[in-house]
Amino acid sequence: MNKKNYSVFKNIIFTHKYILQDYIAKYCAGAAVIVLSNIFTSFMLTLLPAYAVKLLTEEKNINQILLKLTCYFLILYTVTILYKRLEKSIDNKTDMNRMFKCLDYYDNIMLTNYLNIDTSKGREIFNAGLDSYMDDFHKGFTHMIVDFRVLIQSILGLIIYCAFIARVNIFVSLILIVISSISIIVNMLNEKWINKNKEKWFKLDTKLSYLSAQATLPKNAKDVRLYSIKNWFVDTFEYLIALRQNWLEKELRIVFLVNIAERVLTAIKYAIAYFVVFNKVKNGLDIALFIMLIGLILGVNTWISTIFDNIKYLQLNNITVNNSRTAVEIDDDFSNEDNTELYNQIPIQKAHEIKFENVTFSFPETDVKVFDKFNLTIHMGEKLALVGINGAGKTTLIKLMCGLYKPSEGKIYLDGVDISTYKKEDYFKLFSVVFQDFHVLALSIAENISSCAKDVTDYGKVNKCVELSGLKEKIDKLKNGVNTNMLKSLDNDGVVFSGGQTQKLMLARCLYKDSPIIVLDEPTSALDALAETEIYEKYSSLTENKTSIFISHRLSSTKFCDRIIMLDNGKIIEEGTHEDLLKQNKEYAKMFNVQSSYYQEEVTEFAL
Repeated sequence: MNKKNYSVFKNIIFTHKYILQDYIAKYCAGAAVIVLSNIFTSFMLTLLPAYAVKLLTEEKNINQILLKLTCYFLILYTVTILYKRLEKSIDNKTDMNRMFKCLDYYDNIMLTNYLNIDTSKGREIFNAGLDSYMDDFHKGFTHMIVDFRVLIQSILGLIIYCAFIARVNIFVSLILIVISSISIIVNMLNEKWINKNKEKWFKLDTKLSYLSAQATLPKNAKDVRLYSIKNWFVDTFEYLIALRQNWLEKELRIVFLVNIAERVLTAIKYAIAYFVVFNKVKNGLDIALFIMLIGLILGVNTWISTIFDNIKYLQLNNITVNNSRTAVEIDDDFSNEDNTELYNQIPIQKAHEIKFENVTFSFPETDVKVFDKFNLTIHMGEKLALVGINGAGKTTLIKLMCGLYKPSEGKIYLDGVDISTYKKEDYFKLFSVVFQDFHVLALSIAENISSCAKDVTDYGKVNKCVELSGLKEKIDKLKNGVNTNMLKSLDNDGVVFSGGQTQKLMLARCLYKDSPIIVLDEPTSALDALAETEIYEKYSSLTENKTSIFISHRLSSTKFCDRIIMLDNGKIIEEGTHEDLLKQNKEYAKMFNVQSSYYQEEVTEFAL
């Protein structure tokens, strides 16, 4: 996942093609009209004082003066209204395209190879890539397009203004361009220094923000009082503020010097320009032309400032766009193909066999092998338990089996067929998985169960799954039943389930999907051992004739399984039934005996 580093020019071209697509021809035509109209109205406003003076000095009839000025204003404001309307229209269309592209980006995130977002680096890439799809200050795809248009407009405006000034004195045009450019370059060097040193105080700002947030969190209130954390907090805050203040003083000193340099350059520029123009007046330059020249001189400075500002905005925005292109163009081994004929069809049946053959797997950018030539067959309709200490490889094995990870070497087979020959979306349909870090969404109970929108949810099936999972009594007490919203994030009346009730909700979701392979990956770790055992057995009884995999660090919870596999560092160290493994008196038996000492009920049950 190497970071893309395209030039500003390449990203300008990419952005126009990517966002505008079929609209690009209409946009370019509209943008040309806007650019020319904007320059025209700016020139008309610059010319207005000179035109008014010319009328007052040459025209004797006051009615004629008023009529001509009225026509002048009508032309000016008519053009302004029309091009502003056009500008609003094409910018709205551009922004709408940007928002739809944002949906594509989310779609890309949700369909990309899971391993791309299951690493901290991958998550950073996708989070940073999202910035271009948002509408921030001179940041994102929309602003890349708009700022480029304004840059072209400013360059053309500068050329036209300098051309008019050069007709009187080309030296004035050169002085204005050179000194204005120097002034702006000085400002850019100041910003470059700030950006170069920003990281040095950014960490301080991050720490200050963290402390500020933690000071007001209710969850910290007890510890703050009982452990006298306030003193530490205040001392740390004062120390960080002092460090931040040192950098702020350095920044202010440089800004002060830059402001002095900018004002001196501005004074020199206007002194030279006005001196030349005043000499022209002494030599007989028309007063109206004099006023126009003064306006053009001021206008040149505005155009140059706008040019440099937009170059700066484009350069800064280029970083954001490169982040987005890194995310969009990320390598994806599981990319979808439109030609479904390339894929095998998954057989429709209630249970399946899964076979790992010499599977080796390492996470990206590491040589550590989680599995090395791993072999395992999960038989059709089997209830298999995976046990072992944390870090043994249980969850990674499940992610490989589900197609979320791709083996570095070796093959995984479904009913004897390599799973890479199946279409990813079709293969995912085979699994109902409850991971240990499952999440409830702030949607209705029915939508959480069906994982579908309300209009395509089968409410009859939802109610049946609710009853089978043991949630009926709880949901019947709710005013809106299965249409009650979960959580309080989006609805103050939302319901928050207990741990056990949430587990039953997950069971209802599994039953609704009705997949042939059921996987429970330690989703009940927050519950006590007895509650976990009851829930696992509930899943087992309701998923008969399906291939089921149960993962738990509590060995007593999986005694009902047909076979138990004990993993350690990506290797199978023991396998068999619960009774077989106890008789072998190895690691499984030792771990079970240690755990059973904490659960007297399980010890008694075992003794019987």
